[in-house]
Amino acid sequence: MTAFNRDTDFSTPLPIGGSVRPPRAGRLPSLEIGRGLAALAVVMFHANAGSRLVGGPDLHWMRALEHGVDFFFVLSGFIIFAAHADDIGKRGQILPYLLKRGIRLFPLLWLVVIGYAALRILAGDTVDPMTLLRSLLPWPTLEDGAPVVVWTLRHEWLFYAVFALLIWRPATGWPVLFLWVAGSLLQIALVLAGAQGFSGSAAMIFSSYTIDFAFGLALGLAFRHRNFRSRWLALYCGIGLLCMVLWLEESLDLNRHGVSDYLSLGALIWTPVLGAAFAIIVFGLLCVDRYISSRNWLISLGSASYAIYLVHTPVNAVLLRGADFLPATLVQQGFLYPLLIGGGVGAGFALHYGFERPVSTWLKRRLLPRRTTERNTDTDGTVSVAHAKRSTDTIR
Repeated sequence: MTAFNRDTDFSTPLPIGGSVRPPRAGRLPSLEIGRGLAALAVVMFHANAGSRLVGGPDLHWMRALEHGVDFFFVLSGFIIFAAHADDIGKRGQILPYLLKRGIRLFPLLWLVVIGYAALRILAGDTVDPMTLLRSLLPWPTLEDGAPVVVWTLRHEWLFYAVFALLIWRPATGWPVLFLWVAGSLLQIALVLAGAQGFSGSAAMIFSSYTIDFAFGLALGLAFRHRNFRSRWLALYCGIGLLCMVLWLEESLDLNRHGVSDYLSLGALIWTPVLGAAFAIIVFGLLCVDRYISSRNWLISLGSASYAIYLVHTPVNAVLLRGADFLPATLVQQGFLYPLLIGGGVGAGFALHYGFERPVSTWLKRRLLPRRTTERNTDTDGTVSVAHAKRSTDTIR
């Protein structure tokens, strides 16, 4: 199975909130590191899959790394609520909210999709216009995208749309959110009862990934209302639970069967189980945030995670075409692993600093209201400490 980025909006800034630690930076370093490692896990998963395709080794344990996408869905639910809870009920914040989400998602997505299509054409492959359109505008569908990792953005935009309803009209948004989650639970119940789940795009819209977003949203609500004690126990418990869940998944053969699988037991039942484990891990990361240095080099991995997620599969496709020119012995011994992982991560960093970051900053200054931009972001696009602290203090 192919796996995801943030966006989940990986590049969405992480606000300071609660009393996990004294505010000393514009981000929560622990979550930046978490999403950076999750992005790296996805890159490693695809490196293993790519190596297997050309005759290289297949490290079975690396197949579990696809679940970096589950972490990102939970994290996305937390981030969006923590960053925009104060906007709920304020209709004037709809446009800034949608512009922020669009600026984060689309410029980089369009660059990668168009670049990937151009590479395929240069290589003599055909590009289906509808596949290209589905990738540029990721609406709910079961059809493949190009690159295939675009599938996760369809879930992201569903969540963004529901949250936009919360901002516009909470009396409508909360029931819609409840019905969305209830529809996912109903689909689980139908399949467990021996009936058929929803068909077509409805299966995707009411997939179990919706519950991941709900976990993150609930965690964001708790984070704004309660103080999280600074200790490592929750993180250790979350990691331990995740290891047990992954072991059971393998033992019981509860793996998902591709990006369009929403109705197998692995996709229906095990996705929320994984989501619960990742929610505990996110909670644990929040609890240890005060112990993480804002200078930790892994934070930059989190900052570039969206770019890494989007670009690593096109880069891997190019690198794998060169595998035919390598000695078979090197391929069989795993030489492609560092090449594919390093190539994907390196290209992601280059794209983040060379395109995503400057373009995002420029578009915010051009499109967002001046007061909104100054209040919510620093020059590098992070949420300012002062604003985040005011938001948290106000909701208390």
